[in-house]
Amino acid sequence: MTEGLTVSHACEIAAVCREIKTLLQMEETVEGIDDDKQIQAFLYNLSAFLLELGCPYEEFSSGPIDARFSDAEARNRLVNYLKDEFKAAQLTAAQRLENLKPDSVEEDEDRVLLCSALEAVGSTYSNQPLGEIFSLLYQEVDKRMQRFVTAPKIMFKASMDENKWRQVEECCAMLLKDFRARTILLLKRLDVSVNSFLWTDRLQKMEDEIRGEYARRVQPHLIRYNPMQVWHLLAATDDILYIESASNYANRYCENTLLFFFLYVGKIFQ
Repeated sequence: MTEGLTVSHACEIAAVCREIKTLLQMEETVEGIDDDKQIQAFLYNLSAFLLELGCPYEEFSSGPIDARFSDAEARNRLVNYLKDEFKAAQLTAAQRLENLKPDSVEEDEDRVLLCSALEAVGSTYSNQPLGEIFSLLYQEVDKRMQRFVTAPKIMFKASMDENKWRQVEECCAMLLKDFRARTILLLKRLDVSVNSFLWTDRLQKMEDEIRGEYARRVQPHLIRYNPMQVWHLLAATDDILYIESASNYANRYCENTLLFFFLYVGKIFQ
């Protein structure tokens, strides 16, 4: 348990963070916790949230994560900062609603998603009907497909119904939870590795510099993640299956053979 940080403190902080997330439409979120064993995971989520929020306090994003909010002064500074950000977020959200055009409020989800896809492939659009936007998107996708020497094959080919969609969504949620747990574990191992290097006399005088670089260049890339959605599954190609087979422990007994190269490695780099 992080000294001084209690479950009630964590839940109060999480409540303010959720309000800010909603108002600013942020990706990262901070959930409340039920017991002391979850405090470290809470701290990693809080660090990711503060990074996305652009928190200016360096002590909240550098140094051992277990010690960042161990004293009352640091916790009070964090709470005051979040309260100020909450007030600013309210003003930002109110301004955003005021600036919304009447027709954008009525714009349906299909149009938003299709237009977003067109922007992703570098195409332009105007106020065409949905059918024309879809045709334009199809043409752009077809152009890119023509560039492949060997066209990719979709991984997921099953027909779907309401029950299967629910199963896929549950699977995505499970994979996301597993990925998040692995990320937190990796961060913990990196924290331990960095701390072990700093035990040497030669590096102790560079501790602040090393921790600053670690917090600036390494942690942000590992803490932040994009939640998986159903469309990620639908967009996946069967190359993922070759990668999974090649990295499967059961197949490693033959990885030094020529057959292994042609079956897996050759497929991956085609």
